[in-house]
Amino acid sequence: MRHGYAGRWRHRAAALALSAAALAFVAPLAALLPVAFADGGSAFAAVFELLPWARYSLNSLLITTLGTVISLLVAASAGFAVALLGGRTAVLLITVALLLRAVPPQALWLPRLLLYQHLGWLDSLAALLAPALLGTSPLHLVLYAWAFRRIPRDIYDLARLDGLGTLALWWRVALPLVWPTSGTVALLVAVWYWSDFVHPLLYLRSETLRPVAVGLRTLQQLDPTDWPILMAGALLMIVPVVLLYLVAQRTVLYTERMSWDD
Repeated sequence: MRHGYAGRWRHRAAALALSAAALAFVAPLAALLPVAFADGGSAFAAVFELLPWARYSLNSLLITTLGTVISLLVAASAGFAVALLGGRTAVLLITVALLLRAVPPQALWLPRLLLYQHLGWLDSLAALLAPALLGTSPLHLVLYAWAFRRIPRDIYDLARLDGLGTLALWWRVALPLVWPTSGTVALLVAVWYWSDFVHPLLYLRSETLRPVAVGLRTLQQLDPTDWPILMAGALLMIVPVVLLYLVAQRTVLYTERMSWDD
């Protein structure tokens, strides 16, 4: 009885802690609403009048979509290769990836600027999508390598007996088994590209290529005291991320439930 009573209290305490953490994240978003709608919603129309916000949104959507797809393909293939290697080589590669993750992003700004200038990528979307060619972050490779390592080796052996090569084994067998990891990595990458402010500011000059993160900063420079317009712009930038999180969460949970049912 004591163990059951203590277990219930632990569950209640954990639920209370999680609820408090969720409230801490939701509270800033809820605080935006009354300010953004203070003028009856006219602040949203003002955002589109002051800036080409629709163009900025399309730019961010294009950058986020391409960056996410490229990053997933690169990180998943690299993680699968590391998982197949196994042994000390895999440990060494994962260690190197984690060490690279510890490099401050600020240390890469100047070398990237010089490299993109040499390649002629400045003031183009290629400068923003270049990190995707490396999986955006070494952490994504580690997540995929760990996920692929959890797949029983017998599944790989049976697939090879059926005549599948390495590429087909990755695409047709291994990748469908790690959908939760793909959903997590996709969410991390998409949020990073959507909210990226520094790289467009460093590498883009044309206004027609600006994303919403730079547009929000421009709103602040136009009138730093017009809070309804600023909060409306912030809300327009945050809502797509929240919707993406909700969709990704439902997809991952549904995939996990289906895997348990199987």
